[in-house]
Amino acid sequence: MKKISLITVSFFLLAYLCQGETLTQKAIEKWISAYPKVNEWMEEHEDDVYPQEDHLEDGTVDEMMQAGFNALKGHKLYKDFEKMIKPLGYKSGEALFADTINIVQTFMAITVKQEMEKNGMGDMMAKLKEIDDMPGIDDAQKAMFKQQLGAALEQVKGMVAMTENVNPDNIKALTPYIDKIKTIMDQ
Repeated sequence: MKKISLITVSFFLLAYLCQGETLTQKAIEKWISAYPKVNEWMEEHEDDVYPQEDHLEDGTVDEMMQAGFNALKGHKLYKDFEKMIKPLGYKSGEALFADTINIVQTFMAITVKQEMEKNGMGDMMAKLKEIDDMPGIDDAQKAMFKQQLGAALEQVKGMVAMTENVNPDNIKALTPYIDKIKTIMDQ
């Protein structure tokens, strides 16, 4: 899978600032149609809008989202951004961000659920228990492996918890589009 750029991730995180409504087929299709052009614009202007991305990696998620949103909205290119999205069916950056957060959160909920159904946390728990029985590995290495696997398990639990807050109607609406969204996000 192609690595998503920090600007794209920031774009999705920024969308968190604008909580949206229940997704409709029309909103999903409009977003899918707009995403490639929006992503292209964001990547093209990444260095101008976010010359020092370090500020987007420090602090809490809320602080990162606020910093990214402020950077884009306060930048002289924001008007150009809004001009670019109007022909795509969006009246404002906030409207696009609202759809984006709904779609991305729902997309993540669906994909996390699919991954959990496929692999589950049971496999990670079993590996955690197997560490003690690993021959030739000293206690310090075992402790390090347990800590790393434990941290990964906590991340998975956090992702699962996040998915529980997603509107079930959004999951139902977005599910038919999941493969198409995966495809455009991987480009």
